[in-house]
Amino acid sequence: DSVGASHHDLDPATTLESLFPLLRPGAHLLITQGWEGGLLIALGEDGPAETLRYRAAETDGEVDPTGAGDTFLAALLSTAVHHGIGGHQRRRFDLRVAAAAGSLVVEAPGLAGVADREAVRMRMLRERVRRFVEPSIADRVGSYRDGGWREALAASAARRRGRAAHDEVHGQHLRSG
Repeated sequence: DSVGASHHDLDPATTLESLFPLLRPGAHLLITQGWEGGLLIALGEDGPAETLRYRAAETDGEVDPTGAGDTFLAALLSTAVHHGIGGHQRRRFDLRVAAAAGSLVVEAPGLAGVADREAVRMRMLRERVRRFVEPSIADRVGSYRDGGWREALAASAARRRGRAAHDEVHGQHLRSG
């Protein structure tokens, strides 16, 4: 079982811990966080068994963000249907496929942004090169075990607050200038 939700779909007071009892052991909970990527949490008998933090793929310019999360989830589901695509690193690979598809759909309005397999493959290749040239910081990509996801989620929330404050100040500057 897999359940996906955008952080926008959840009340800000909702904790991840409050969602775990709604799922059975072995299920996966995906929380998308827009330009920050997101979390894929594999649930065990006593809570998270593994948490993967994925990084969003860069876009060539956002035109219409509508459907990015749905496209991400659809691409992730399609990789699950086609077993063995990523080998022993399958979950990480699946997340990269989904992130590439989600980044492409925002570049055009409506269905015009839905990419084909080749466009997703090319975006993944570009992201691979970008990550080699521009390595990410540790709290943006990786695997968290034994509760490390709590710190990662707190760091992500702090970055969102900082960006929101920046956007608000920038918007006031533009309105007053």
